[in-house]
This record gives sequence, C-alpha cells and structure tokens, in this order.
Amino acid sequence: MGGGRRVLAVGKDLVERMIDFVFPPHCTVCGSEGEWVCAQCIRSLTRHSNTRCPLCRKPCARGFFCFSCNPQSHLTRCLSALDYSDARVAKMVQALKYSFVAKSAPILASVMADAWDDSEKDCDSLRVVSIPLHAHRLAERGFNQAELLAREWCRKTGFQFYADVLIRTKLTSPQMSLAKEDRLKNIHNVFMCPNPSLVAGFEFLLIDDVYTTGATLQEAARVLKMNGAKEVCALTLAHG
Repeated sequence: MGGGRRVLAVGKDLVERMIDFVFPPHCTVCGSEGEWVCAQCIRSLTRHSNTRCPLCRKPCARGFFCFSCNPQSHLTRCLSALDYSDARVAKMVQALKYSFVAKSAPILASVMADAWDDSEKDCDSLRVVSIPLHAHRLAERGFNQAELLAREWCRKTGFQFYADVLIRTKLTSPQMSLAKEDRLKNIHNVFMCPNPSLVAGFEFLLIDDVYTTGATLQEAARVLKMNGAKEVCALTLAHG
C-alpha cells in the first residue's frame, strides 16, 4: 500500500513538472516567467508593521491587543506578514484564493515565517490550526488556502499542524462581501470542535490568509477557548 502511494506521488510530481515545462509559471504580481511569486517581488512587497492594536489601531507592541481591547478579544495577539493596502499584495492574495494558484503557498508561507516571532513558543507548546472552509466551498475550490499556508508554514518552522481541530458547520456569505457590523453576525456559531480533547489545556496558533476586521479569527478563537484552549494567537499572510 505504501509503495503504491509513493508511485502515485512520483507520478503526480512528474505530471506537474511536465505541465510547468509546457506552461511555465508566471509571477502573480509582476507577470515575469519562472516563479509563482518572484524573488524581486517578494523583497519589495510592503510588510505589515504589527505595531498597532489589531482592533482599535492604537500603538501597541508586536501584534498584541491594547489594554482597552484585550478584555473583548479572544485572541492574545495577531501578527500579519504583509500589508493588504499594497495593491501587489492584494493581487497576490487574490490569485491564491480565487485564481487557484495554490503552488504559491510555499513561497508565501516563507514570508509568514519571517513575520512570526518564535522566541516565545517552542514546537512542543503550540498547536497550529487553520481557519476551515465549509465542505461545499472546499469542494468548489478544491483546496483551503489557509490550510495550505498553515501546512507549508509548519514545514518551514518545525511546528505541527493539526487537521480537523475546527470544522465549519454552516455555509455563510463570503466575509469580504459584508459590512463590518454584518461580519460578526455572519460568522457567529459557524465553527465547532469535534474532539475537545485535542483542545483542552493547549495553546493554539490560528492561521488564515487575510485579517480584515478579525471577526473570523475572533470567532474561531472563541470556540477554541470555549473548549478549553489556554491561549490563542493568530498569524495571517496579510492585514487589510
């Protein structure tokens, strides 16, 4: 059985290499041939400073929530790698999310790894999970971009990814299409933890592609906390 899987993996890799040879990748930012996101674009993209409270935008250190916002936040902190206001960043994220350029995930995860301050957490103390898609949307898209980023990030940093800690139980309207006040209602009670024993007593890092209002990450963190998580932080590719 294991040999069969290896043969299939080798065959899939060969097919993908042939496709890339016939239809070489082009940078999703500048269009140059050779990489899904070229090295020059990666270096020039605007980094998010992480020097302000994610909720109220008051000055605050390294993605932490300020004194006023901390009591209403289920997250301890949220770090982001890039600034979504940079049109090139938005184009790159949209290519990953809507144009199905899944092969850019390893490069983007490297940028996220650079943004993560790993001095406080070792690999044994933190469980990494991604924001889940509903099964219907996953079937439509074929992949969950947040999970791709999370898995690649874990490969680069040595942390362990935990699948199915959170599941999405309701098919909701895309958050990007809603006003800020409607996002909280839209996302409320859409997540559940099917196996609370994987959650209780552990610290978690939630990974998603974009932080906009933070409603999705806050709701996911609330459910993890409700099931016994000690602490929940977040890391996103971009901050809107």
